[in-house]
Amino acid sequence: MIGVDSFSSVFGGAPAHTETHWTEHIRAIIRAGYSPVLCKPGTPEAGCILTPGQYKKAGKHPCGYLHVIDNPAKVGAVVSYWLSKYGGLNVGLHLGRSNMAVLKQPAGPGMTVEAPGGIGHTWFTLPPGTTFPKVLQGADWSIKHGDRYVLVPPARLSTGAHRLVGGTIAAPEWLLAAAL
Repeated sequence: MIGVDSFSSVFGGAPAHTETHWTEHIRAIIRAGYSPVLCKPGTPEAGCILTPGQYKKAGKHPCGYLHVIDNPAKVGAVVSYWLSKYGGLNVGLHLGRSNMAVLKQPAGPGMTVEAPGGIGHTWFTLPPGTTFPKVLQGADWSIKHGDRYVLVPPARLSTGAHRLVGGTIAAPEWLLAAAL
Protein backbone atom coordinates (compact mmCIF):
# COMPACT_ATOMS: atom_id res chain seq x y z
CA MET A 1 0.00 0.00 0.00
CA ILE A 2 1.26 3.46 -0.88
CA GLY A 3 1.65 5.76 2.11
CA VAL A 4 -0.27 8.98 2.65
CA ASP A 5 2.70 11.21 3.40
CA SER A 6 3.16 14.46 1.48
CA PHE A 7 5.67 12.82 -0.90
CA SER A 8 3.12 10.15 -1.85
CA SER A 9 0.37 12.74 -2.22
CA VAL A 10 2.45 14.84 -4.62
CA PHE A 11 4.13 12.10 -6.64
CA GLY A 12 1.50 9.36 -6.53
CA GLY A 13 -0.36 10.52 -9.63
CA ALA A 14 1.31 11.47 -12.88
CA PRO A 15 0.06 14.75 -14.32
CA ALA A 16 -1.16 14.99 -17.88
CA HIS A 17 1.59 16.29 -20.10
CA THR A 18 0.12 19.71 -20.75
CA GLU A 19 1.59 23.03 -19.74
CA THR A 20 -1.26 23.71 -17.29
CA HIS A 21 -0.93 20.33 -15.57
CA TRP A 22 2.86 20.57 -15.35
CA THR A 23 2.59 24.09 -13.91
CA GLU A 24 0.16 22.93 -11.22
CA HIS A 25 2.25 19.85 -10.46
CA ILE A 26 5.43 21.91 -9.95
CA ARG A 27 3.51 24.35 -7.73
CA ALA A 28 2.20 21.41 -5.67
CA ILE A 29 5.78 20.17 -5.23
CA ILE A 30 6.84 23.58 -3.90
CA ARG A 31 3.78 23.92 -1.64
CA ALA A 32 4.63 20.52 -0.12
CA GLY A 33 8.03 21.92 0.90
CA TYR A 34 10.16 20.27 -1.77
CA SER A 35 12.67 21.92 -4.11
CA PRO A 36 12.09 20.83 -7.73
CA VAL A 37 14.75 20.71 -10.42
CA LEU A 38 13.67 20.56 -14.07
CA CYS A 39 15.41 17.94 -16.18
CA LYS A 40 15.42 17.45 -19.92
CA PRO A 41 12.79 15.01 -21.21
CA GLY A 42 13.85 11.37 -21.32
CA THR A 43 17.01 12.04 -19.28
CA PRO A 44 18.15 12.77 -15.74
CA GLU A 45 20.10 15.79 -17.06
CA ALA A 46 19.16 19.07 -15.39
CA GLY A 47 18.98 22.15 -17.53
CA CYS A 48 19.12 25.89 -17.10
CA ILE A 49 15.75 27.48 -16.27
CA LEU A 50 16.93 30.96 -17.24
CA THR A 51 15.63 32.51 -20.45
CA PRO A 52 18.33 33.83 -22.81
CA GLY A 53 17.68 37.37 -21.49
CA GLN A 54 18.00 36.29 -17.85
CA TYR A 55 21.13 34.28 -18.65
CA LYS A 56 22.76 37.26 -20.36
CA LYS A 57 21.89 39.51 -17.41
CA ALA A 58 23.25 36.97 -14.89
CA GLY A 59 26.59 36.68 -16.69
CA LYS A 60 28.70 33.58 -16.24
CA HIS A 61 27.16 31.27 -13.69
CA PRO A 62 26.96 27.54 -12.98
CA CYS A 63 23.99 25.83 -14.59
CA GLY A 64 22.18 22.61 -13.85
CA TYR A 65 20.65 21.49 -10.61
CA LEU A 66 21.62 24.69 -8.86
CA HIS A 67 18.55 26.12 -10.61
CA VAL A 68 15.92 25.04 -8.12
CA ILE A 69 12.49 26.51 -8.71
CA ASP A 70 11.32 27.85 -5.36
CA ASN A 71 8.90 30.63 -6.26
CA PRO A 72 5.39 29.38 -7.13
CA ALA A 73 4.59 32.72 -8.81
CA LYS A 74 7.33 32.14 -11.41
CA VAL A 75 6.50 28.50 -12.17
CA GLY A 76 4.10 29.25 -15.04
CA ALA A 77 6.65 31.28 -16.99
CA VAL A 78 9.46 28.79 -16.31
CA VAL A 79 7.38 25.77 -17.36
CA SER A 80 6.15 27.56 -20.49
CA TYR A 81 9.74 28.47 -21.46
CA TRP A 82 11.02 24.98 -20.62
CA LEU A 83 8.36 23.18 -22.68
CA SER A 84 8.95 25.46 -25.67
CA LYS A 85 12.71 24.85 -25.42
CA TYR A 86 12.73 21.08 -24.76
CA GLY A 87 9.24 19.83 -25.66
CA GLY A 88 8.79 18.03 -22.35
CA LEU A 89 10.33 17.62 -18.92
CA ASN A 90 11.34 15.36 -16.09
CA VAL A 91 11.37 16.50 -12.48
CA GLY A 92 13.93 15.83 -9.79
CA LEU A 93 14.17 16.99 -6.18
CA HIS A 94 17.16 18.86 -4.79
CA LEU A 95 17.91 16.66 -1.81
CA GLY A 96 19.51 19.14 0.59
CA ARG A 97 16.94 21.86 0.10
CA SER A 98 14.12 19.29 0.34
CA ASN A 99 15.56 17.75 3.57
CA MET A 100 15.66 14.32 1.95
CA ALA A 101 18.18 11.53 1.46
CA VAL A 102 17.82 8.70 -1.04
CA LEU A 103 19.05 5.13 -0.76
CA LYS A 104 19.64 3.75 -4.27
CA GLN A 105 19.88 -0.03 -4.46
CA PRO A 106 18.46 -3.00 -6.36
CA ALA A 107 14.65 -2.87 -6.28
CA GLY A 108 13.05 -4.67 -3.37
CA PRO A 109 10.66 -4.38 -0.42
CA GLY A 110 10.43 -1.09 1.45
CA MET A 111 11.40 1.16 -1.43
CA THR A 112 9.56 4.40 -2.15
CA VAL A 113 10.13 4.63 -5.90
CA GLU A 114 10.81 1.96 -8.46
CA ALA A 115 13.20 3.39 -11.05
CA PRO A 116 13.87 1.89 -14.47
CA GLY A 117 16.37 -0.95 -14.74
CA GLY A 118 15.45 -2.74 -11.50
CA ILE A 119 16.64 0.11 -9.27
CA GLY A 120 14.88 1.01 -6.04
CA HIS A 121 14.95 4.41 -4.34
CA THR A 122 14.07 4.64 -0.67
CA TRP A 123 13.38 8.26 0.26
CA PHE A 124 14.21 9.34 3.83
CA THR A 125 12.95 12.53 5.45
CA LEU A 126 15.65 14.33 7.41
CA PRO A 127 15.59 16.91 10.18
CA PRO A 128 16.28 20.42 8.81
CA GLY A 129 19.98 21.23 8.66
CA THR A 130 21.15 17.62 8.33
CA THR A 131 24.14 17.32 6.03
CA PHE A 132 26.32 14.41 4.97
CA PRO A 133 30.04 14.87 4.37
CA LYS A 134 29.89 12.72 1.22
CA VAL A 135 27.86 10.11 -0.66
CA LEU A 136 27.65 7.00 1.49
CA GLN A 137 28.08 3.85 -0.56
CA GLY A 138 28.65 0.14 -0.62
CA ALA A 139 29.07 -2.45 -3.36
CA ASP A 140 25.52 -2.20 -4.72
CA TRP A 141 23.98 0.76 -2.90
CA SER A 142 24.52 4.47 -2.29
CA ILE A 143 22.88 7.15 -0.18
CA LYS A 144 22.70 10.62 -1.69
CA HIS A 145 21.98 13.90 0.03
CA GLY A 146 22.97 17.55 -0.09
CA ASP A 147 23.69 19.42 -3.30
CA ARG A 148 22.39 16.63 -5.50
CA TYR A 149 19.08 15.80 -7.09
CA VAL A 150 17.20 12.58 -7.87
CA LEU A 151 14.36 12.08 -10.34
CA VAL A 152 10.85 11.55 -8.99
CA PRO A 153 7.68 10.14 -10.56
CA PRO A 154 6.48 10.58 -13.24
CA ALA A 155 10.00 11.00 -14.68
CA ARG A 156 10.60 8.87 -17.76
CA LEU A 157 13.84 7.59 -19.19
CA SER A 158 14.31 5.59 -22.39
CA THR A 159 14.27 2.44 -20.23
CA GLY A 160 10.99 3.22 -18.45
CA ALA A 161 9.24 5.42 -15.91
CA HIS A 162 9.82 6.13 -12.23
CA ARG A 163 6.86 4.77 -10.27
CA LEU A 164 5.75 5.44 -6.70
CA VAL A 165 5.40 2.16 -4.77
CA GLY A 166 5.63 3.27 -1.12
CA GLY A 167 5.95 6.20 1.25
CA THR A 168 8.90 8.06 2.70
CA ILE A 169 10.59 6.93 5.88
CA ALA A 170 11.89 9.09 8.73
CA ALA A 171 15.68 8.79 8.72
CA PRO A 172 16.76 6.04 11.10
CA GLU A 173 19.36 6.71 13.80
CA TRP A 174 22.13 4.90 11.89
CA LEU A 175 21.63 7.21 8.92
CA LEU A 176 21.58 10.35 11.07
CA ALA A 177 24.76 9.15 12.84
CA ALA A 178 26.45 8.93 9.41
CA ALA A 179 25.81 12.66 8.99
CA LEU A 180 28.08 13.48 11.95
